[in-house]
Amino acid sequence: MKIALLTLPLHANYGGVLQAFALKTVLERLGHEVWLVDNRRRDMPGRTSRRYGLTYGDAPIEGTEKDTRGNALRLLESGKPVPRIYHACGTEDFLLENARETKAFFESLEGNPFDYQYEEMPGAHTWDFWDARIQDFLRYIHVK
Repeated sequence: MKIALLTLPLHANYGGVLQAFALKTVLERLGHEVWLVDNRRRDMPGRTSRRYGLTYGDAPIEGTEKDTRGNALRLLESGKPVPRIYHACGTEDFLLENARETKAFFESLEGNPFDYQYEEMPGAHTWDFWDARIQDFLRYIHVK
């Protein structure tokens, strides 16, 4: 199965780098083809926007390999197989608004072609939250 792991920029988040690498490694050992997808956004309000701007500058991401929504639409138009997408976010996560925007985008696609599953539950952007969600994700990929 092809799996795309949607992440935030990982360059300065060593725990995130380790977690992404570990999950990617486990999934590859299970025989899956895995990609890490950097989900940086410059149009988000608050601290995230400032951090992205300081790190990546003001260059737009539309039409680049970092453009998650544009890439999803291009992939659908190509007729090639698309990956399934599992997405979770805590209600106290500073990225909740972005997660809900991403959810709205994928839910707007007729027929749910990415088999998009979104789960929102109490929790923040913490190790405990993501450790539990990895278990949910592993169950999700074995459903079909």
